[in-house]
Amino acid sequence: MAIAGSIPDNGYLELPGSTTLDSANTTDSSGNTIKPTMQPNIETQINNYNISLAGHVLPAANYNDIVILQTGAAGFLFKAFSILANEITINDFVDYLSNSAVKQLDQLYRLGFKTIILVDIPDFQYSPAAELFNITDLYRTTVDLYNKQVASMASEWATKSDQSIFGIIELGKFVEVTIKSQAITDALGLLDSTTACVGKKYVDMFVNGETPDFENMPKNVTDSLVCSSPSTNYFFDYFHLGERVHRLLGYYSSEYAKALQSGKSFELDENTLLELVHRYNLGTNVSKPVNV
Repeated sequence: MAIAGSIPDNGYLELPGSTTLDSANTTDSSGNTIKPTMQPNIETQINNYNISLAGHVLPAANYNDIVILQTGAAGFLFKAFSILANEITINDFVDYLSNSAVKQLDQLYRLGFKTIILVDIPDFQYSPAAELFNITDLYRTTVDLYNKQVASMASEWATKSDQSIFGIIELGKFVEVTIKSQAITDALGLLDSTTACVGKKYVDMFVNGETPDFENMPKNVTDSLVCSSPSTNYFFDYFHLGERVHRLLGYYSSEYAKALQSGKSFELDENTLLELVHRYNLGTNVSKPVNV
């Protein structure tokens, strides 16, 4: 079971559309109101899951299920400019994110899950967005502080709550290790570790004061929005990892979870990741569609 999404705003974190949904409504050709689709925040997702269980804890047969909780990243990206504008402090925001993550862990624990893995925030300082918006230092400082604080608070929570099996997938460290390793990027067959594949052409035009040809864009969406070889980019867009890097993260996460359940460790370093790249032949394209 994997859970990902935004943290709740609670009157503090105003995500786009969270307080002005009515103003964002549109109408179709028949005059029917179309409301924007909003992804429920993580606490709502967990509460909805709890309702589906009618308030009961999980049956014993499901105690072996693994829950992977990825939280904090979306909220951070939404509020980065508020931090930059001194509307909120880094410390206050990190405290809010960390406390929210621990609350979500406790929700899952009370549902009966015995193996819970928390995923921290990736190192956005290396993303194309950091350079585009000139906020590399903000990303570096905030992500580093949050990842350290949430790791400490979550580990303390796991000890006090007697959580059977708990671990943290260090997504921040994963990005740092992979993007700095020439051996890993070469093994993955990556040719570009700095720019975005999707949207770069039009963003560059805006930055240069040019007007994109939106009229012809729908006729050739792929050529207009996507780079020529998406699989060889480290970043898919301005924030998200590319296909091969994402596959490597998936295999690492799987091996980490198996080791955690066996009471063993699974190191996150260059040698470990290189071994996974070679073992699963991650330097080649995946046939589409993918059979799971």
